[in-house]
Amino acid sequence: MAVLKALQLDNIADSNNHKKISNEENDTIIIDNRSFVRCLFDNLGLKHAVITDTKITQSSLSFCYFRHADLNNVDFTGSRFIGCDFEKAKLKLCNFRYCSFTNCRFDINELISNLPAETNLRKSILSELRCNQLSIGDKIGADRLLLMEIDSERKLWWEEFLLRSSYFREHARPWGRVNALFCLLRSYFLTMIWGHGLRCKNIIFSAIFIVLMFSLMLYGIGQLSSSGECYNQKTCFMQAFFLSASCFSTLGFSDILPNSIIVRIILCTEGFLGAIFIAMLGAALYRKIAR
Repeated sequence: MAVLKALQLDNIADSNNHKKISNEENDTIIIDNRSFVRCLFDNLGLKHAVITDTKITQSSLSFCYFRHADLNNVDFTGSRFIGCDFEKAKLKLCNFRYCSFTNCRFDINELISNLPAETNLRKSILSELRCNQLSIGDKIGADRLLLMEIDSERKLWWEEFLLRSSYFREHARPWGRVNALFCLLRSYFLTMIWGHGLRCKNIIFSAIFIVLMFSLMLYGIGQLSSSGECYNQKTCFMQAFFLSASCFSTLGFSDILPNSIIVRIILCTEGFLGAIFIAMLGAALYRKIAR
């Protein structure tokens, strides 16, 4: 590993490799057309700084204060941010490809406007930013980034399945395309069922639909047992609905019991789904309360 040489803000050269700048403050500094590669920036105060046409790549920035700074066409490719403050900073045409963020503060709208166009890189950065927002307790921002991450993930699967990009046209395999289609359908299904834990009403509507669907199945089969006796008349819909709701909510069979192996299999399946839905509802409610 190369030894980092100390460097001061007032003594920045055009090209700086393996340098360390720490414990300095210059709120009005202007950095233009400079290059920093594999450098370490630690505990810097750069409020109102203006940085343009500059490369800060494969570097580490820890506890740097960029509040109200103006960053234009800054390339941060492969850099790591730890505890940095970019709130109210203006970001324009900045490159955050392959960056990582830990306990940093950003204006999410500013960052979104600087996301890369490549779908896979966009998804990766959104995932990093979502974890960062969770680390600072911004759950609303994290939920917003989660939806954007899911949208980017779907676009990536569409690209693989439809061979929209040159990379997938050269490297995609038939099984990979099938898997992409399966992942895409699963994503839409999870959104419809429970909205990825963000929409409780989706879970409630899905639960009602499943109870009604199983009620119709039981009503079509008929022949249930009541109070230990088997009656031959057709089962009424209310009886089927009561049994379906009781089983789905994991309350049991009550006074209506299954009378055939088919009905038992149906009710076991519904009870299993009910347990899953109760867990998903609990997770969704926890997300709401934790906000």
